[in-house]
Amino acid sequence: MNGAAAAAWDDPQLYPMDLPESLRFQLFTTERATVHCANEVVSVFSQNGTRLLEKEGGPKAVSLTKAEQHKLACAVVTHNHTAVATPSIDDFLMAFDCHVVELRAVDSKWIYRIRSLEGWPSYKRAFLIPLLAPNLVIARLAGVTDVQERNQAAWSVTAAALNIDYRRVPWSPPVPPLI
Repeated sequence: MNGAAAAAWDDPQLYPMDLPESLRFQLFTTERATVHCANEVVSVFSQNGTRLLEKEGGPKAVSLTKAEQHKLACAVVTHNHTAVATPSIDDFLMAFDCHVVELRAVDSKWIYRIRSLEGWPSYKRAFLIPLLAPNLVIARLAGVTDVQERNQAAWSVTAAALNIDYRRVPWSPPVPPLI
């Protein structure tokens, strides 16, 4: 346990109240079901909670075809990380390229949420990596030795500079099954 309260489908920090109840419940059940999977699993939902896509990939990524990527537009996308890890550059770029409503990642400690209330304009995408790189260096120079905490610090500053709503919220997922 990480000290977080048990996750509840109606917790507004984990499941935003501006999303319909049916979608919040779908996210809750899907994230609890996939958090301990050995491979990454991406699930895509329409804003009314209809599942548009679910696909399993490998231990570090899920590859999507162009047709599958088109399903992400105006959708809420969630996927598990098989280790405690912040969203990757590829996660952020996918949010920009596919114009998602919200991109989510879950691991055994955190739920990460990414939104751009202004949409995903290309000028913000162009600044993503140029802003991220020095923020990673600044975090390292500040003494942040854990790679994921350094990534978290850099993503937080970079997202704020681009007016992207990026959050990392602690949660208590179900206990992994004993095999």
